[in-house]
Amino acid sequence: MKYVGPSQSGSVAAQTASRNTFGQYYRARVDPDETATAARTATWAQMALGAASWSNDLVDVERAAWNGFSIVRSNSLGVQQPLQGRSAFLSVYLAQATYGGTFFREPPPLPEWQVMSFGVSSVTGQMLMDWSPVLSSGTSLDHRLVFYATAAVGSGVTRPPGRSYWQLITSADGAITPPYDVSAFYFAAKGSLPAPGEITWWRAREVSNGRFGAEWRARMVMA
Repeated sequence: MKYVGPSQSGSVAAQTASRNTFGQYYRARVDPDETATAARTATWAQMALGAASWSNDLVDVERAAWNGFSIVRSNSLGVQQPLQGRSAFLSVYLAQATYGGTFFREPPPLPEWQVMSFGVSSVTGQMLMDWSPVLSSGTSLDHRLVFYATAAVGSGVTRPPGRSYWQLITSADGAITPPYDVSAFYFAAKGSLPAPGEITWWRAREVSNGRFGAEWRARMVMA
């Protein structure tokens, strides 16, 4: 339906304000098409398991503890949004399930951010992750550094690809001392190792008690 009035954009309930060369109009809201990639399918499955766990595994006193717990997240605009109750539980559950961490029936202690630096290097046939200081358990129940990587590209490519091209490779906890060779995990995820001279980009993200900390990026030239 066309209309005359101030410019508008966005959606309210089932109606979206839009425009084209012929003017402004309202249209029915349409949910975006999310391609069912392997990573998304795995995430959706974990979310379903988390929702079932909230309803079936937790007892009332544990749900009450989560209802009094809050995690503050920032959206893409930098606006802080608190997650409480079921939403907070699912946020922690999804992080722990994705990275093989502890299942928390009740809210875990506050996170402990430890990593101060991260870098990558390559020695013939090896892909090495290095960080400082070495992770310690402290009072955290679960603390780890998670590694993502891109597929190998030629040396002429100077910029990393978008987020959809990154893949979870593995993670490290306090039992692992850097430098950490992740070439076997990369091979398992990608099917082959980069050829000498090829480039991969790496992301490392600290996860403590189901919450996300700082993220580092680095570029590796395969030796």
